[in-house]
Amino acid sequence: MLARWYGVSVVINGSDKMKAEKYNGFYDNQSIQNVLEALKASAGFQYKIENNTVLIEP
Repeated sequence: MLARWYGVSVVINGSDKMKAEKYNGFYDNQSIQNVLEALKASAGFQYKIENNTVLIEP
């Protein structure tokens, strides 16, 4: 959904378990950085944004 809402590609570099996890929340009119920071705090992953790609890593 992030990819569709924010027009980015999302790449998850992690275990199959990490790739299968689902996260949800209500983020009304938030930047992608704010959403990723909130998810990072609850899920414990790291991320980088390069061009139009979000790289998510354990």
